[in-house]
Amino acid sequence: MPIKAGAIRIEVEGVLVHLLVDGKLASTMPWEAAKLVSKLLMESAVKAEEYATAHDMITVQATLIKAGITIPVVNDPEIYREAQKEARWNKKL
Repeated sequence: MPIKAGAIRIEVEGVLVHLLVDGKLASTMPWEAAKLVSKLLMESAVKAEEYATAHDMITVQATLIKAGITIPVVNDPEIYREAQKEARWNKKL
C-alpha cells in the first residue's frame, strides 16, 4: 500500500531519529544509522526510478548509440545492453 508523504514524519530527540508512519512509531535509530539508511534509500529509489523509466531510457540510449555518441545515460548494465540491441535492430531510430 503506497504511503502518502504526509503520513511520514521524522522527529529528532537528542542523538536519536524517530520515523513515524501514520502517527505511529515505526523505527528509532541513532543518527549514524539514519544517515546510512537515508543513503541506501536514495540509492534504491534511483535504481527503482531507472527501472520504472527503463523503456524511455533504452530508447534515449539507443538513439545516442545509433548516432555514435557513447555517453551513457543509464547506470544499469542490463538496460545498456538492451539499448545496444535496440540501436542495432530498430530501423526507426
